[in-house]
Amino acid sequence: MFAYTHRDDFWHRLHPASVLLVCAGLFFPALIFSHPLYLLVLAAAAVAGTASSGGKQTLRQLLRLAGPLVGTVILFNVLISRSGQTALVSGLPFSREALAYGTVMGLRLFTLLAGWAVFSLTVPIEELLGHSRLFSGRAGLVISLGVRLFPLLLEEQRRITEAMRSRGVRFAGIPWSRRLANSLAVWQPLLLTTLERSWQLGEAMLARGYVGGRRYPWHELAWQQEDKLVLAGLAVTLGAAIGALATGAASFTFYPAAESPFNPTALRWLPFLAAGLFWPSLLAWRWRYGPDRDS
Repeated sequence: MFAYTHRDDFWHRLHPASVLLVCAGLFFPALIFSHPLYLLVLAAAAVAGTASSGGKQTLRQLLRLAGPLVGTVILFNVLISRSGQTALVSGLPFSREALAYGTVMGLRLFTLLAGWAVFSLTVPIEELLGHSRLFSGRAGLVISLGVRLFPLLLEEQRRITEAMRSRGVRFAGIPWSRRLANSLAVWQPLLLTTLERSWQLGEAMLARGYVGGRRYPWHELAWQQEDKLVLAGLAVTLGAAIGALATGAASFTFYPAAESPFNPTALRWLPFLAAGLFWPSLLAWRWRYGPDRDS
């Protein structure tokens, strides 16, 4: 659903490692924090990042994908958990603590999905692997080819299916035996196309001297001023996250009775965390709508 598409915007000008670090600044606090307001800020920052990197259409796709999942998590926790002391509805064995805990788990899941949307929309995975020392050389090539294989197969299957439908082959409204036979008929040209693609890829690698001596990249990704600004915001996020963890401000007690989330001592790190998390999105919107954009 969230496929990389090149755009002339702030996020796509960043170094892939910068985007990876920004998304890590969403992922790890979302997995570690349990305070509702901290997770709410993380989810809001993830929404802002998705909107500024992919636009309103991408945000709608994210909400359609995450909405049922988050609702299922909340409903499942309310129906299953019996540890809370405060009744949600008088006379029923459902507690407010279970609702609060399920909501926090839903916010955590939503933040992870939104962070992944930002990463997949702005970073071509083969470029990240190709310029990473950890996955350099043959390992990087194998991983990048494997990552690209599944989307290519899906696109090729869609084209073959549409071509067969234009020739009168039906895939719906027929007995399952015929449907299975018609579906298997798609796999033969798909296999041939995949083998032909692999042959062409091998010839291209051979023509570019991959089996020769040491190879050098065609271009080097340079760190720009935008990356330095983003990393400065990431440093604020990291400092606030460490402070919240060290002081216990990011933790929260749900059971048997939920504590108040508006404890001033627990919220002292929240403004700094929000400033660091929203900083890349603010830079992206300024880059798009700023007064010097047309110059």
